[in-house]
Amino acid sequence: TSVASGGDVFLVRGAFDLDDVRDEAEDRDYDSSEYKDVETWEGTSPYDTGAMALYDDSLIIIAEEMDDVERCIDVVKGGDGSLYGVADFKDMMERLPAGLVVACADPSEVDDIFGGSAPLYAGDLDMAGISLAAKDLENLLLTLILKFDSEDQAADAEDDVRDDVETAVDTYLEGCLGIGDVEIDVARDREYLTATAEMTIESVAGAVQDLSEASDMVASANAELVTVNT
Repeated sequence: TSVASGGDVFLVRGAFDLDDVRDEAEDRDYDSSEYKDVETWEGTSPYDTGAMALYDDSLIIIAEEMDDVERCIDVVKGGDGSLYGVADFKDMMERLPAGLVVACADPSEVDDIFGGSAPLYAGDLDMAGISLAAKDLENLLLTLILKFDSEDQAADAEDDVRDDVETAVDTYLEGCLGIGDVEIDVARDREYLTATAEMTIESVAGAVQDLSEASDMVASANAELVTVNT
C-alpha cells in the first residue's frame, strides 16, 4: 500500500477488499453516497469525521471534507488540473523517495511538520515535502526535504534544521511513540536541505499497534459518553 498527499487529500493505493472497507465505514457511522459514479462515504459522528471515496479496488481517496474528495475525483477523472503541473510541486515530488506516504506542503503549512510551531527559517522556504519509505526489509526511512529561496538561505539554515529534526525525533518518535535508535542525517544540495531519520520496521509496527489500541479505547469511551448524554 502507498499513500500520496497534496494539500489535505490522501490517495491510498493498494489491493483492497471494498466490502471490508464498507463494513468499517458503517461501523464508524459513515453515510454512503455517490459523486460522478464514484462511491463516497462521509462521517456523521462528532468524534469521527472525515470523507473518503472508493474510486476502485486499488485506490481510496481520503480527506477531512467531502468537497476536497470531490475535487480530487475531478482531477483523477481528468476534468481538472493537477498540482503536478505546478513546477515546485512537481520538482519536490520527483525528489522525494516513493513510499508508504509522500506529501508536500507550501510554506504556510510547514509548521504542521514541526508540530505546529513554525521554525524561524519558514519565511525563506518555497516548498516542503515529506516521505516515509521502506529502505530495506528491516528499516524505514523518513525523509524531509526543504526548498529555500536561495542557496545562501539553505546554508544559513542547515544547523537550525538539524536541531529541529533532532528535537522532533526526540520528542515525537522516541518520546511519544517509543521508537528508539533513530539515525538522523542532514545534507544540502544547492537550495535544498534533505533530512532523513532511519528506524526499524519492528519498532514502528509496535508504536502503530499501541496507537491503534489507544484509539479504540478513546472511541469506545466517546461512544459511551454519547449514550449517557442522550
